[in-house]
Amino acid sequence: MSTKQFGKYAFTAKGNTILGLSNTNNVKIHKNSRICFVMDTAIANPPLTGMTYRLVNITNTLKKKGYEVSWIICNRNFKSAESFELFKSIPAKIHIVSKRLFYNKNYLLSIITENKIEVVIFEVTQTAIFFSHFLKEKVPEIPLILECHDIEASLMEYRKSSEERSLQMFLQYHAGMILDGIVCMTQNDHKTL
Repeated sequence: MSTKQFGKYAFTAKGNTILGLSNTNNVKIHKNSRICFVMDTAIANPPLTGMTYRLVNITNTLKKKGYEVSWIICNRNFKSAESFELFKSIPAKIHIVSKRLFYNKNYLLSIITENKIEVVIFEVTQTAIFFSHFLKEKVPEIPLILECHDIEASLMEYRKSSEERSLQMFLQYHAGMILDGIVCMTQNDHKTL
């Protein structure tokens, strides 16, 4: 990954360990920074998917390193208040947003500004693209990052048409060009992206 190509920020990750957050434009990300993960997915604790497992581990690692962590989750699977009890052990402020409100740009902006979020990390390419231009206009000082890996485009080689693969690769490229950074999950992703 070229920091020039993808912007100011890059996480370097090895397995489930974050090795560092770097920037190339002298923007300081200090301990106690407020980092928010924005995700549109069904989520469970204990984790049932690789994404949730990794997110819980990254959250724990960031908290140990002195960062404040928030999650903004589109409610895809919670049916009752008791469902939320599963997350009390996770060291993050968790906002579970109804499907009706999640893609309301002003509503997301209100959560970000009211909680004084300093870095936003998206978990889905399409979600990042949907919000990025609006957030860059409203809060240009907040870095927007996509946690992206090449597995989506790679898996499509086996399951989908070349048009769908091309679209996914274009979306990942477009996100890389408009966002401030890309999180690389593996060394292979680092080379591919």
